[in-house]
Amino acid sequence: MNEDWGCWTVGKYPSILGFTLTGVENAELLIYLALRGTPSAEIACTVRCDGAAPLDLELKPEQDHVVVLELDAAPAVERQVTISLISKSWVELADLTDGADKRTVGAGLRWFYVCRKEDLLARVNMAEALAMGDFRRLVRKSPRQPEFFLHT
Repeated sequence: MNEDWGCWTVGKYPSILGFTLTGVENAELLIYLALRGTPSAEIACTVRCDGAAPLDLELKPEQDHVVVLELDAAPAVERQVTISLISKSWVELADLTDGADKRTVGAGLRWFYVCRKEDLLARVNMAEALAMGDFRRLVRKSPRQPEFFLHT
């Protein structure tokens, strides 16, 4: 079940985020993951992704924290990325809601963002979004259709 800020992972099992990137041949990549601590307890978790060093971290209750995975360049035009988030402990929401919410949750995932390491504009946009706390500006909109075409 999604929350208005993102979604909780199922605390007892690894959670997987998978996606395919195209047109990234020979490009080093940065993957930003925004995580959230559980509602009532400090939690330790591990983020893993093929091609990146695993990250072990601790999140305080409801703490928002951004981590960055660095992926080396690969020759493939299409690249399948699989990230696992493993919570080493979890929270039973029933204990906090008098049984109304029966979910068992681990760390939350608020959003993720991928860019080429060499894309300085994307990285500056990310730094600006982090500083301002406004990540909606990072959502790319479809390009507008041209209103006219000029040929010379």
